[in-house]
Amino acid sequence: IDECAKSKTQCPGPCINLPGTFRCDCNIPGFISTQSMDHCRDVDECAVDNGGCDGVCINTFGSFECRCETKGKKLDEDRRSCVDVDECTRYKSKVCANGHCLNTDGSFTCTCKNGFRQSVSLNSCEDIDECADDNGGCSQVCYNTPGSFRCSCEEGFAIAEDKASCKDINECLNKRGGCLDVCVNSVGSFRCLCTHVGMVLSEDGLTCKGCTSRQFYNRSTSSCNNCPSHAHARDGLALSVQDCRCDKGFHGNPRLGVQCQDTNECHTGHMNCSHECVNTEGSAHCACPDGFMVDKDGITCQDINECRMLTHDCSQICDNTEGSFSCRCFSGYRIQEDNITCTDFDECANSLAPCSHECVNTDGGYSCICPTGFHLSSNHIDCNDTDECQLNVSPCQHTCTNTLGSYICQCDGPGFKLSRDLSSCLDINECMEGDNPCPNICVNTVGSYSCDCTTPGYHLVANTSVCEDIDECHQTHNPCSHTCVNVPGGFTCMCPAGFELTPQTNSTVCNMCPYGMYRSEQDATCQRCPPGTNTTQRGSTSIEQCLCRDGYREDPGRSGLCIDVDECKLGLLKCQQDCVNTDGTARCDCLPGFVLHADKISCSDVNECAVQHGGCAHKCVNTIGSFRCECNKNYRLVDDGLSCEDVDGCDKEIYGCEYRCAITKGGPSCVCQPGYELLPDGRKCSDIDECKLRKGGCTDTCINTPGSYRCECNIPGYTLSKDGKQCVDLNECEQEDACEDVCANSIGSFKCYCRKQGFALAQDKRHCEDIDECARPRTCQHRCTNLPGSYRCDCDPGHYKHGHNCIPCDKGSYRGFKDSDQRCMFCPPGMTTSGKATESVRGCYCPSGFYGKAELNETCEDVDECARNNGGCDHKCNNTAGSFHCSCSLGYALQSDNKTCIPTICPLLEIPKYAKFTTPECEAMSHGFHVTPGTTCSVKCKGSFILRGSERRSCLSNFTWTGSQPNCTGAYSCDRLPLPQNGYLEPPLCMLLSVPFRTRCHIRCNSGYKLQGRIASKCRAFNKWSGKLTYRCIKRKYLKDM
Repeated sequence: IDECAKSKTQCPGPCINLPGTFRCDCNIPGFISTQSMDHCRDVDECAVDNGGCDGVCINTFGSFECRCETKGKKLDEDRRSCVDVDECTRYKSKVCANGHCLNTDGSFTCTCKNGFRQSVSLNSCEDIDECADDNGGCSQVCYNTPGSFRCSCEEGFAIAEDKASCKDINECLNKRGGCLDVCVNSVGSFRCLCTHVGMVLSEDGLTCKGCTSRQFYNRSTSSCNNCPSHAHARDGLALSVQDCRCDKGFHGNPRLGVQCQDTNECHTGHMNCSHECVNTEGSAHCACPDGFMVDKDGITCQDINECRMLTHDCSQICDNTEGSFSCRCFSGYRIQEDNITCTDFDECANSLAPCSHECVNTDGGYSCICPTGFHLSSNHIDCNDTDECQLNVSPCQHTCTNTLGSYICQCDGPGFKLSRDLSSCLDINECMEGDNPCPNICVNTVGSYSCDCTTPGYHLVANTSVCEDIDECHQTHNPCSHTCVNVPGGFTCMCPAGFELTPQTNSTVCNMCPYGMYRSEQDATCQRCPPGTNTTQRGSTSIEQCLCRDGYREDPGRSGLCIDVDECKLGLLKCQQDCVNTDGTARCDCLPGFVLHADKISCSDVNECAVQHGGCAHKCVNTIGSFRCECNKNYRLVDDGLSCEDVDGCDKEIYGCEYRCAITKGGPSCVCQPGYELLPDGRKCSDIDECKLRKGGCTDTCINTPGSYRCECNIPGYTLSKDGKQCVDLNECEQEDACEDVCANSIGSFKCYCRKQGFALAQDKRHCEDIDECARPRTCQHRCTNLPGSYRCDCDPGHYKHGHNCIPCDKGSYRGFKDSDQRCMFCPPGMTTSGKATESVRGCYCPSGFYGKAELNETCEDVDECARNNGGCDHKCNNTAGSFHCSCSLGYALQSDNKTCIPTICPLLEIPKYAKFTTPECEAMSHGFHVTPGTTCSVKCKGSFILRGSERRSCLSNFTWTGSQPNCTGAYSCDRLPLPQNGYLEPPLCMLLSVPFRTRCHIRCNSGYKLQGRIASKCRAFNKWSGKLTYRCIKRKYLKDM
């Protein structure tokens, strides 16, 4: 092996390949040779004279370098000497800012400009703050600037000629400083003066202004002073307090020190108010009592019309009065005790409404209403029957018949029945009620029914109720691309051998099996050929068409399997030297000392002497497949086969070699046996660890041994090659029991296959185990049973199998899980089920109104509903086949619940005392005879008695009477007069609810109130009071004395 070419050695220079080893040529600067010759030793140049460095010498592998560690020094071009660094040139603007840089040996210094000084770091110049020292000599303000400063002055001063002191500015010299009159200068400022009499300085400090109308000018202070309270300056200029006068409405003399006081105009007689005078500060005005206001003349009072000005509290009508107002109400309302609020008067409760049936009080009036089935006539009093059947929208869904106060609905045709609301008609479900008229599927329609077949794949035979299978395969268009097979309720597509259905749901197209796959008649889908085999064409029909690929042959021990052909054993590859078989092919290799030709078959000799003399110390002689070393005269070859020793130059006792002494070009020296190297003492030998250098050439693991080493291959799927170093693929398939069925070798591994359909590799990846197809989702629609190599689908109870689908049993049929027959069984005659998918005969039951158990083979018998609790009927229960109905006695009607009976006549009216009926049919009620809805009865009081309550009452369709119970009262009494709010009636007899005939009652008001309206009334015949009963008590109002 050429270690120099194939591996990365530790030689820093040239590598010399030798038979079985190599050596390094250390004849390069910075290195010396070692006894092992497989590496070179570094020379430490710094050990001698510091390597010639001025500064620090640092040794490196094969060389060295000098460094200058003194600050301000750098390495010169000779890479050894240290010279000064010119920091001023190297760093330029980075050092000595605001100054000049001066280079020194190993450093530099800064000289600063005027106004600057050296910083603490000494490598830059910083500004001097002159203002920090005695304010820079400035008399007022000092401003520091980079490298200098400047003086400034405050407002009102200017800088002097010395640029340090400040001098005053005379603002009066420039347009009088802005003053309107006189300007007076001061140090650093100025002020304005007003010299004219009566003028003072304004707030702006520049202009002049006069005093206000309530001020006078004070000569002594040249300022404006305020006049006394309620006083003002006289017209023109006021130069003293004597020029101040009292305001209008005040009196006094400010000149004499008398303050201005309010004048009471009401006492002076100037106001002349008609009612009341009110004095105010500086003035006065006239006032009026409640209900009046001051007129335009400001003196007299006039009445306030609260009604027109909307300041009254009346809820309805307002009437103005002198100094006040009164309230009254609209017709149908009554005034309340507060004489303000109006409330509705209930005409219905007081029997003032002439309604024939029912009276409803409204706000301010009343309305007559009629019961259901009647409507108000044109007089808005009487009620007439309503013909509901003639309305725009008929109340009945089908036929309507009018009755007095109501109507009756009837349904058209035998396929309908009246619903509980007695208006709409319900369709009769012939399929659910009574016997099923269809032997198979019954479909209810509106007013009728039809027989049908809902099971997919079936159709109804014309003019019958029989369902027969549809032969989809013999229709105009074949639904399958190849063979179509009709099955009950559907069809199945089948493919010829070599084809399979497209792998999708309900596919009908057959596709040809691709290369490497086949399908026989027994296979459901195309199967993949065993490993190592392939097909010669598409559409293969059996595994026999899976032939071995090139490099494989059929295994005689296992039919249908292909094993690798050992081309080397069969002599199929004419190698000149060594033949190496591989999976599916083979290759030629050469023995050591030979190399493979371009034809990949022939081998030629390698001339080892052509490279570094083969490692021989003296002479190298090439041989076929190898070489040998020879020594010069007086030398002999030592055991390593490379070195030569002087025949007479070694003396064991002198050299004391551990192994032996050999003569070399340099003289006698100790040598070690192969696999060992000479220690630094030059006599003893130490084992060479070949594994340290590129793992000794091992592909995987290298293990060192005394004087040698060995390679091991611990990579799974690999084994050690013949050369003892390389890891090559291990053909596991050649081992016994590698796979239970088919074994396919691969580089570094292998894989087992299972050819049997329905089987897959177990967890050990070697043996075949049955595939539980039932564990996969949606394998079967309902139940799945796993079988060896296959599975079976079954349907849940209540379903039958149709191809791969489970169809629910139709209504009236059933199927149990234990029923081996995939068909659904019909229920016993007369019985049905609650729906589809019935699971057993127990799900068959008799229709409503019948009883019987299918599991006991009983027939359906009618249930007599009337035998128990009379069927829930109020009156009579009538049993029918499968049902029953209730009926009512004469004079009663059946209600919407079809069980309850209510009377069809109104109850007897009670005849009031002192009264009689004016209609003959109503008079008969006194003898126990009833009347029917629509009858109207009138009541009349006898003699002079007065009727209270409803005079006319009608019998309604709901068998109730309109109006209220009437009664007759005497003619010689009156109802109590309405009590006034804040008042009462006299004498006490008038406070009774019923006041005796001819009693005179007086209306009285409580203290603080006065009567407005009628003061008394007398009880007359027939509950009548004399006069107009309008009166109220109003609060008295008192006027202040004028």
